[in-house]
Amino acid sequence: MLWKLDRNGITATRNISVGHDEVRAISAIPADELAAALPADPLTSAEINALKLAELEAAVDQHIEAVAHADMWDSRITCTMRAGYPNPWQNKAIAFGQWMDACYAHSIKVQTDVVAGLRTVPTKAELIAELPAMVWPV
Repeated sequence: MLWKLDRNGITATRNISVGHDEVRAISAIPADELAAALPADPLTSAEINALKLAELEAAVDQHIEAVAHADMWDSRITCTMRAGYPNPWQNKAIAFGQWMDACYAHSIKVQTDVVAGLRTVPTKAELIAELPAMVWPV
């Protein structure tokens, strides 16, 4: 799920499956309703880090999706589900699924280290640069 906060409010976007199609669902909370629901106290550094980490999680999702698209898959989901049964694309799908899991494992390690105070929150570009490279089998 991708969260976007701006002066107009907060918007949550996520992909959902409808039959064989994947569609984008958008939920929005107007700024005035959001302001009424939020505490008057400023955010703590832990809360700010949590928001930044949520943005990084979305950036990793987008990166993985972009890598799948670059290899002509319509989505990361389609690619990884081809790993589960014999087919002409199974080896590629297995490699992609293993790479995707390695990306998420690294992302979780970064989040854990930030929460533990072992490192600062990286930028999106820094985190993406830290992820392993996808090597497609021939």
